[in-house]
Amino acid sequence: MPVIPLECPSCGDELILDSDESAAICSSCGKPFVVKDAIVLNYIKLVTAKKADDELAVKEAFEIEDGVLISYNGTFSEAAIPEGVTVIGNKAFEDCRDLLTVYFPESVETVEDNAFAGCGNLKTVRLTDSLKKIGKYAFSECISLKNIELPDNVEEIGAYAFSGCYQLSLVKMPSAKCDIHEKAFAGAENVVFEWPDDWKTKKLEK
Repeated sequence: MPVIPLECPSCGDELILDSDESAAICSSCGKPFVVKDAIVLNYIKLVTAKKADDELAVKEAFEIEDGVLISYNGTFSEAAIPEGVTVIGNKAFEDCRDLLTVYFPESVETVEDNAFAGCGNLKTVRLTDSLKKIGKYAFSECISLKNIELPDNVEEIGAYAFSGCYQLSLVKMPSAKCDIHEKAFAGAENVVFEWPDDWKTKKLEK
């Protein structure tokens, strides 16, 4: 006979009951209830509470002011940047070793200098078409990053933006209107660039 703690559906007091029983009467409020229904209700409450706690933890992981993501304080393996963020600030994610995957919302237009520098375990970055600028050293030393697709609308990629990304093997390049610093991919010696047709000079220093 498994004995379990259970909240009374009527008054909320905690009771200790035999889960094999079909019905019980609360010792606090005196009201009867079906044990099976109470178990289901308690489970739903626990799941709802955990979800709320998780959502709060995710929300508190981001420090945002006026659309600028100033810093990330989470320890999650995945980070979905909140919609409404337009700028990922200088060093916002710097040295976040727990981060494996990051998702950009459609609102982000700028990744500032050193934003993801030193995120050594970052493997996947999902950018969106709204992105226009990637600053200096933005993804430098992201040594686990293997490929990245740069949206066509990107207009500027700064010096050493992807420097030291030693495992980087494939980069889908943006359109030719993008101003790419010649050392943007310095140190990524094995990278292959996939160039759109509008590029005339298809060469960068590695």
